[in-house]
Amino acid sequence: MPRDKRTRRGKLDRTGERRFEFRGWWLDLRDDDEDLSGYWYAFRYSTGTGRVRRTSLGTRDRDKAQIELIAECLKDGNRDPQTPDKVHLSLVFTYYQKKKTVVENGKKKKKPHPAAILGHKLCVEFMRENGTSVADFSGEAQKKFIASLSGKHETSSIVSYMKMIAAAVNMVLKDSKDTKLEGVPRLKSAPHIITGENEITAITDRPAARPREYLPSFKDMAKFIDHIKTPHVRRYVIIGLNTWARPEAVCDLSKSQVNYELGLIDLNPEDRRQAVSKWRALIPISSTLLPWLEQWDAERKTGEPEQYVFWRGEPIKSAAGAFQRVREKKKVNLPQLIPYTLRHFMRTHAEREGALFEDAERFMGHAVGNKSTSSYLHYHKNYLRSAREATERIIRELDKHTKTNLLPNSSPMPISLDNERRKRLRNND
Repeated sequence: MPRDKRTRRGKLDRTGERRFEFRGWWLDLRDDDEDLSGYWYAFRYSTGTGRVRRTSLGTRDRDKAQIELIAECLKDGNRDPQTPDKVHLSLVFTYYQKKKTVVENGKKKKKPHPAAILGHKLCVEFMRENGTSVADFSGEAQKKFIASLSGKHETSSIVSYMKMIAAAVNMVLKDSKDTKLEGVPRLKSAPHIITGENEITAITDRPAARPREYLPSFKDMAKFIDHIKTPHVRRYVIIGLNTWARPEAVCDLSKSQVNYELGLIDLNPEDRRQAVSKWRALIPISSTLLPWLEQWDAERKTGEPEQYVFWRGEPIKSAAGAFQRVREKKKVNLPQLIPYTLRHFMRTHAEREGALFEDAERFMGHAVGNKSTSSYLHYHKNYLRSAREATERIIRELDKHTKTNLLPNSSPMPISLDNERRKRLRNND
C-alpha cells in the first residue's frame, strides 16, 4: 500500500490528535467542503482502484464516530469471539450501557448507574492516548489510569469506576458465548480489572476511605433537614429515617412493596434477586411513616411512577448529589453527612433507645436467619417491635428540633399485627 496515499498526514488527524484506525479504516475530517466541515468520515485505501474511499458517519462527536466506525465494520463480521486486541474498549462500554437502558413509550425508565457512565467516559478519554482496545487496558495501563484520577476523585469513587468497567467487560465476556445475541462485541478474553479497594488505595498513594463513623447530633441532623427545599429529597429523608434502609433501597421503594393489611414493608422489590451481602429486610411500618405513605399514595397523579421518591416524573437512582448541595450550604456546613448517614444515625440511636440487638440486626437486613423460621416470623404480633418503637421515639425526638414537620398531621395509631389492627386497616383501604 503506498504510504503517501494512506498516511500522508502521518499518525495525526486534522484536529491534531492521534488518528483512530480500525481494520484498515481510519477517522478524519473533510477539508474540501465547508458545509461538511466538522463531520467525521471513515476513510479507507482501496488497493483495487488505488484511491481513498470515504463514508460519512453523520456525527461531529469523535467518540461517537469511533463507535459508529467499529459497529459498521463488525455488522457483517463472524460471531466467533475475538482476541482482546481486536475489540474496541468503547464498544464494550456502549454495549453495556445500552443493555442497562430500558425504554418504554419513548422514555428511559431505567438508566445505567451514574458511576458507570462517568467511569466509562473517563476510561475512554484516558485510553485515547494509550491504545483503544481491551488488550491495551492492561494491568499497567489500569494503574496509570487510577493514578491519573487520584488528584480529582475520591478513592471510593475510583473503586466504583473500576467496578463499573469490570462489569461491562464481564457482561461482554458472558454474552459473547451466546451466538444468538445480536450486537455483541465478541470477546474471547480480557485482562483482569483492578477493583480491590486496598490495591487501588495503594496505587493512589492516598489514605483509605474512612469508615462511616460520622454521627450527627439531633441538632445537626435537624439543621440539614430544614435546609432541604425539594419535596422528593424530603420524602427520601422521611423514608430513610423510618426504614433504616440502604440508599438504593430508599430510591427503589414503591407502592407495591407496602402491605397495609399486615403493616409491613418489603424493602426488596419483586424483580430484584436478594443478595446475601446486601439483604433487604421485611420490616414493620412505623406509626411515623404509615400516614405519610397513605398521603403520598392519595396524592399520586396519573402517569407518575410507583416509586415514592421521584423527580420530574422519573424515579431517582441516587440522592448523593442532592445531599451534597444541601450539606455544602454555608448555613449547613456538614461535609460528612451523606445518604448512608441516615441509616447509621437510626441504628446508633436505636441501640441507645433500648432496641433488642437481634431486632435491630433484622431491621437492617444483617440477620437473615433460618429460611423456614424467617418465612413465618413476620406474622408474629411483636415482629421487630423493639426496633419499630425505637424508630418512632427517635423520629419524635428529632421532630422537636426541626422546623420541618417529620410527623404526619393525623395522630396515627400504633402498628401491631393483632386482629383489631387488621380490621381497621382493611376498613381504611
